Amino acid sequence: MATQVLSFGRKPALLATLFSCAVIAGCGKDSSTPAAAPAAQQFPGYTQVSQTGDAAQLWFNGNDIKRANGGYLVHTLKTFAGGYARFDSLTNCRDTTRRLVGTQYRDDGTALKEYPGNETSVAAKSEPGMSELMTAACTIALASRAIHGEFNAPAALELLYGSYDEQKKAAVWTDVSVPKNLPWAQNLNLSADGSMNVTTMATFDFTEGGQQKKLFVTNAVPPDGGCHACTGLLGLAVFVRNGSDWKVESTDPFVASMGAMGSVGDSFKWVPAGDDSFALVVKGHDMHQGYQTASTDIFMRKGSDKKFESVISDYDTGASDTESVEAETTFLKGKDPHHYDVKVVYSYSIPDQKTYVADHVYQFAKNNKYVLVKKDDPPSFSRQGNSSTASTDAAPTAPQPVNTTAFSATCTSASACAVQMMTAARAENLAAAMAAAASLGALPKPVRGDRAAARKLNVAGLAALNANNASEAVGLLSSAVAADPSDEEVQSNLSYAYSVAGNYAQSINVAGVALTINPRRTSVWAPLAATFARMHDRPHALDAMWLAYQFSADKQKTLGFLNDRLKIETDPAVLQMYNESIAWFSENKRPEGL
Repeated sequence: MATQVLSFGRKPALLATLFSCAVIAGCGKDSSTPAAAPAAQQFPGYTQVSQTGDAAQLWFNGNDIKRANGGYLVHTLKTFAGGYARFDSLTNCRDTTRRLVGTQYRDDGTALKEYPGNETSVAAKSEPGMSELMTAACTIALASRAIHGEFNAPAALELLYGSYDEQKKAAVWTDVSVPKNLPWAQNLNLSADGSMNVTTMATFDFTEGGQQKKLFVTNAVPPDGGCHACTGLLGLAVFVRNGSDWKVESTDPFVASMGAMGSVGDSFKWVPAGDDSFALVVKGHDMHQGYQTASTDIFMRKGSDKKFESVISDYDTGASDTESVEAETTFLKGKDPHHYDVKVVYSYSIPDQKTYVADHVYQFAKNNKYVLVKKDDPPSFSRQGNSSTASTDAAPTAPQPVNTTAFSATCTSASACAVQMMTAARAENLAAAMAAAASLGALPKPVRGDRAAARKLNVAGLAALNANNASEAVGLLSSAVAADPSDEEVQSNLSYAYSVAGNYAQSINVAGVALTINPRRTSVWAPLAATFARMHDRPHALDAMWLAYQFSADKQKTLGFLNDRLKIETDPAVLQMYNESIAWFSENKRPEGL
């Protein structure tokens, strides 16, 4: 539905005079009459947002609030000395508003000039009184929406999104306006007309505060959506029982752009996440180049407005096309009764071998976030055992020019395997890269050390990096590696710290050790790509970044990482590498000269 600015005709002079009196100080002999009274009489249906502050200047029509552009259109008045303005406000009823172009009038009701609007939505709290206007108007808009009688999904879809199509089993949402700051919005593949089909994924009953409620889970895709890289749009609404009706308590159609093939997930669970809270667990699967990925995403209502937020996103990918991966998530009562611990159990299976199980455990921290406190290593079905020392031939030095022959040859050293993987990347041959990775993964690895001590030093080292103290970070992370040489995350962080410090040779050497531990780790290849870029070795930087992307379990998040790096990176060569990589991966635009 296209948004239209409502046109208001000229106001009769008498009404304008009365309105002006109300705004300024009142007229006539009876100055004790409340200033709002004349305005309320002359503008039937309009309600003053507040009696105090900036919101006292704002009025809205609570009788004519309409859905538009994925939000609500509110007819608004703003009063000020010497006149007033009429305009429409568009709000998502969560945190943003957009003031549309209107008209400013003099006291006598004659049009003075155009009243400016905002080109895009802005934070409601950034404009005086608009946050209070949004709250007041949306309270009315949401309270008036209800399903009469028994709850049913088609009625809920129609109430929230638009007319229900029985054949498609979907509501046709014609006024979609996806927030620009929604991660992975571009992967929705939304057409120019902004329409989507919305289907029901799940409905859950629960009791909160003594009230019967329902969580309503939806997925929205364009009419022709569903490509492999296309995400779905997760929407969540809460209905509350009110007599014989089900009223909308809250709704958020833009919770997340996620999943694959146009679907946000395969299965959904609504489970207790604390003694007085719940969480939505979304389980997903994907297959890329024959390699299976299992994922778990968890959403909880947080804050006074109980807005749904992602609290955990966990995933892993099998090491070969014969390995299957499954993930199961449970909430376990721990030390904090209000925030249970989260346990994600991954089961890895390969024909003729025993199923391997790995646990990922999260606990609630003081910063209102879940933190990973335990992560078992993935299985090593194809590895040939560990050694007490790392290979001394571990540095993936600059590879030779592309030679597309002998991809199938088995490499026997870390350096040779790394070169072979980057050579395969130059030819965009993922199978060859995987074969070399398998050989690299079978080489001797460092022994396990004091993991707890290493992780403590790792945290301190990352803090030093964030404080732009690369030399201190190198020292702390070197100590972390000495404490536990087998920790690939610590090794990759040390490689990155060396790169930031300008010690490129050591950065490459450490990356080589990290690759012997896990040759398919994105967070090793990405720093290595930045190191090659700083060395002005553009081809090999792009080779390494291609591998980082291909080995990513969540390619959307990897693209997001690259886009985020563009905002903070200052080295021109690294910036060029990030830009070329984004174009390569998202637009299939192979860098020139590669």
